[in-house]
Parts: sequence; C-alpha cells; structure tokens
Amino acid sequence: MRNKSLAKMAFALFLLTTATLFLRPAELFEWIGEAPIYEALILSTLALTFQSVLAHFRQFMLTRQPITLCVVGVFIAIGISHLQYFYMGGVLDSGTFFLKTLIYFGLLLAVVNTPSRLKEFLLTVAICATSMVALCVLDFYEVYDFAFIEHLDDFDSFDEDDEIVVTVRRMRGTGIFMDPNDLTMVIGANLVLCAYFLTDKSFAKLRFGWLFPIAILLVGMLATRSRGGLLACGMAGLTLVGVRFGGRVAVVAMMAGLCLLPLIGGRQADISLGEGGTGHERIQLWRDGFQELKSPAILFGTGQGSYAEIAGLVAHNSFIHAYV
Repeated sequence: MRNKSLAKMAFALFLLTTATLFLRPAELFEWIGEAPIYEALILSTLALTFQSVLAHFRQFMLTRQPITLCVVGVFIAIGISHLQYFYMGGVLDSGTFFLKTLIYFGLLLAVVNTPSRLKEFLLTVAICATSMVALCVLDFYEVYDFAFIEHLDDFDSFDEDDEIVVTVRRMRGTGIFMDPNDLTMVIGANLVLCAYFLTDKSFAKLRFGWLFPIAILLVGMLATRSRGGLLACGMAGLTLVGVRFGGRVAVVAMMAGLCLLPLIGGRQADISLGEGGTGHERIQLWRDGFQELKSPAILFGTGQGSYAEIAGLVAHNSFIHAYV
C-alpha cells in the first residue's frame, strides 16, 4: 500500500513538473520570484522513483530499449563534441543542460508506465500547452497585456528598392518557447493531441469541447507567422486524415489546403526563395552547415550550440543543425 501511495505521489509530482514547463509559476505570479519550483518538483519526483529510473539505464534494459541507449548516446556525444577542443566550459554547460532532459526522460519511463497514466499525461500536456498558447494569443491581439510575454518584430525581407528592411510581428511563447518557431512545434504537437481527444468516445459529447482548444491553437499558429510550423502542422493533419480515412481523402484534404493557403496571406503564404527573403537565407544557412560536414570535425561535430557561431544564425533545420 505504501509503495502504491508513493507511486501515485510521484506521478502527481511528475504531472506538476510537466505543467511548469508550459505554465511557469514565477512568470504568472511575480511574488514567487526566483524560487526554483521546477527543480524542486523534478528532484522530488526523482527522489521517490530513483531506483525505478536507474533500472531503465542498466545494461539489460538498454539492450531492450534502444531509444534509451540513443538518448544516453546523445548525452555522451554532446560532451565529446566540446571535449575534443578542450572546451571544458562547453562540456559543463551543455552537459548540465542536457542532463535535465535526460532526467525528465528517465522519469517519463519510470512513472508513465500504464495506458491510463499515459492518457493522463497527454491530457495534462494538452491542457497546459493550450492554456499557455491562449495567454500568448490574448497578449498578441492586445486583449490583455501580460508583462511576461514579449513578441518579436522579425526581419522578413527588403522592400522593392532593396533599401528598407521589412519586419513582421510574430507571436512568442513563454519560458523555453520564446522563439516563434519553437512555439509552433508545441502548437503542432498539441493539435495532434487535441484531435485525438476530440475523437475519444470515452468523453462522450464532452469531447466536442476540444474544438475550442483546436481553434485557439490554429489562431496561435497563424500568429507565429512561421512557414515551417504551418507546413509541419499541415503534414501532421494529412497524416492523421490518411491513417483514419485513407490516402484518397488525404489527397483531397491536401488539395483543399493548398487552395486555402493564399487566403492566409502574409509571411506564411510566401514561399518564395528569391534573394533577400528568409527562404533564401535558410538555404545559405544550410550551405554553411554542409560545408562543415566536409571538414575534419565530421566525426564529433563542431560542438553543441556552435552553429550560430559558424553560420551567423541557427540552421532552422533540425537534421543539419544536429549533425553539424
């Protein structure tokens, strides 16, 4: 009975830990100040489940769960990427940064260990992420001014005379989702979760209430002005439609989406690769990355987090960025 109680407590703490990734208490309530709430929650969860987490990283389990071995391998590779240049500061900073991810991953394996818990976990993510996006949407459209949310006036292109820089206002998230492109990854994944709960008959008629979060997320997606995010969201939707209704319906949905694209207008509907635009800039960033892949650093990379120093900006392509 005691073990069951501790397991329930650990799961509850893990859900609270997950919630603080999206709804950061220190930002919502200024009186909290710099209190390390996330650290306290995740370490408390780890203390209750340490033996269970450790078991997933033993040799026997690593051979049975290759994905865990892959995550550990990334942790080691990050350290080596800096160690080969004797950059001990990079080893410490990058290692500490990824160690938090590694601990969270271990807790996820140890605590979310039944179908019902998985459903509760996904429900927590869907509710908290949607709430965070809703706050950002309210701030972006000036319905309410949240002091902890600041949006971005981003470079878009030059004017017709190639003199004045054209900027566009893009919605940002909170905490680790301050970049509009990072925020779109949260929105896209959350749209998939909301679509799942919308079709979950165990909610009966209440499941149609998920149409409201979906609407919020779609408005948020458009407010980020992210072309890549919109494309990823569209592909996720096509995948869901294809799996549920078949390939023909997915093709029809794709054609309908292409017809609706001009109605969106603005930055997200502009897929031009002409010189001076961000599309052309991305290709140049990828080119610089490919050049580094041909260098002696190909074995262990240039060092985690160093892409911006090489190309002047992050790659905006996860594969190129990670490999370099």
